[in-house]
Amino acid sequence: MTNRWADLPPARRAALEALLKSAAARPIIPVRPDPGVLPLTFGQERIWFLEQAGTGHYVELRALRISGPLDVAALERSLQAVVDRHPVLQATFVERGGRPHQLIGGEVPFETGQAHDLPHAVATLQQAAGHPVDVAVGPLCRAVLLTCGPREHVLGLLVHSLVMDGLSLP
Repeated sequence: MTNRWADLPPARRAALEALLKSAAARPIIPVRPDPGVLPLTFGQERIWFLEQAGTGHYVELRALRISGPLDVAALERSLQAVVDRHPVLQATFVERGGRPHQLIGGEVPFETGQAHDLPHAVATLQQAAGHPVDVAVGPLCRAVLLTCGPREHVLGLLVHSLVMDGLSLP
């Protein structure tokens, strides 16, 4: 296999280097320090209305099988970093003045447990996803790590559609 970088013409290589340097110099969009009470997007309003009418079940479950050694503390820190970067994952939804609003600041739990095997882990996660969630109380996002053996785990992400759409989940 050839070195694609070395194969670039000098002018293109210089342009690419300049682009990479300018991208690295751009500031990262900061996290809003205290978002407090926020209005809902149109999509959130639609789901909130349907949720109030009791017409649907809006908890998405994604399960990820993890084989091999796992540093559970590192996984928990990584998930917390995602939550810290995306405060909507901490949201609950309440009605004020006849309109729904999202309140940022709830907890996103990281739960651990045991399962006999992979089918038992999946069944446990499906059962957890089937429980209704009070959107005013939360949590609307949670992670559940089930250990099936010393080197077998299943990570379940249970997320309400008010805080993340199904297309955003892996």
